[in-house]
Amino acid sequence: MKFARSPFLLAFVAGAVSAFAFQPVGLWPLMPLAFAALCELLTRTRSLKGALATGWLFGLGQFVIGLNWIATAFTYQAAMPAWLGWIAVVLLSLYLAVYPMLAAGIAWTFGRHRPIAMVLGLAGAWAIAEWLRAGIFTGFAWNPVAATFDNTHLLNAAATVGTYGLSAIVVLAGGLIFLLVRRDWRWAGESRFRFCCSTSFRERSLPQIPVSLSASCSPTSGSRTSGGRAIPKSPRSASRSFRWSSVPTAHGCCSGRKRR
Repeated sequence: MKFARSPFLLAFVAGAVSAFAFQPVGLWPLMPLAFAALCELLTRTRSLKGALATGWLFGLGQFVIGLNWIATAFTYQAAMPAWLGWIAVVLLSLYLAVYPMLAAGIAWTFGRHRPIAMVLGLAGAWAIAEWLRAGIFTGFAWNPVAATFDNTHLLNAAATVGTYGLSAIVVLAGGLIFLLVRRDWRWAGESRFRFCCSTSFRERSLPQIPVSLSASCSPTSGSRTSGGRAIPKSPRSASRSFRWSSVPTAHGCCSGRKRR
């Protein structure tokens, strides 16, 4: 399906779904799941421009749905048409989505080849982006990610780490889901060490066998014959004619040598 093949459309949908984690719906598990989907989309992105577009569309979907209360407020203004409220929501969301875009770009830059680094970078950059959003151009601090824990006991953690620290924890929770699904929570060095050990054991268990013999039993020039058998001039020259080749060793090298 074309829908499943469009990462930008999936980013917008993931952001829109994450907005239902806010009140009044309050399905807070949707927010970590949405960030897990964002991490997966960023790992599939091949360029910084694509990562920025993915983050911007994720933020756009989240703000368009999450800020619908602004459109509702226009219904109480008799001098303004109600449809003007949705235009205001979209225009405001186009600007606010810049901050998730910056967070996604930073995360992709530092972690495009390392999923763990991407998760940590996204959590830190998202918290900083929310802090900037609350201060630049008089600030717009509504709907931080930490607000999804409203009416839950998890909101008490904000007293220790603050609002933006709690937002980083939410992003980390989504990143943990992403890593568990991909099974990248183990260090890559551990798997490489096991692979090298198993390969080395298999190669050491193979015996060294002769591959070819360059000597021939037929008479050659410069040799003496006796009873139809070829006799080399000296035992030393005969021993040099036998060439041995070893199989690959644990060091991954193949070398031919002469048996003296």
